[in-house]
Amino acid sequence: MSCLESVGREVELSVGKLWKFQTAKLFNVLPPDLVTGSNKDHSEERCLLFQGMVMIQEYLEHDNQMAISRYQIIFNWNDVTSFCKTDLIDGFEKLNDIVTKGHRYMHIKVTSCNLKVLLELRFQNRDQERGFNDTLFRIQEEYEIMDEIPW
Repeated sequence: MSCLESVGREVELSVGKLWKFQTAKLFNVLPPDLVTGSNKDHSEERCLLFQGMVMIQEYLEHDNQMAISRYQIIFNWNDVTSFCKTDLIDGFEKLNDIVTKGHRYMHIKVTSCNLKVLLELRFQNRDQERGFNDTLFRIQEEYEIMDEIPW
């Protein structure tokens, strides 16, 4: 595995970019009262729901003289078969609604069968996790800058 593959692979597409991270796992999120206080022993009762690739897909839309980026987080078993995905992320508030920090791991709000489901994202490889977090940080900074521009 090359150094680039160990931290995620970026691919240029006609509609934007695609970042791929190979070692993702999704778990159910337990209610807070089951993982705090005297119920901490239940914190390990999470179920592994998915193991595979997480991708961040950029969709570029051209509006007058600017290109506007929208993103979607997609969980795939391979390059074709999808497990679930988020709604389109089109701004800072939407990003913070879909991606949140849990106690130890990141939580992602995905859409499945028109339902919003909160899942816990873990990575088997720390470099992959760091690459995913760095990509999200760059997206967050992009949206913060866009929010500061007077239109």
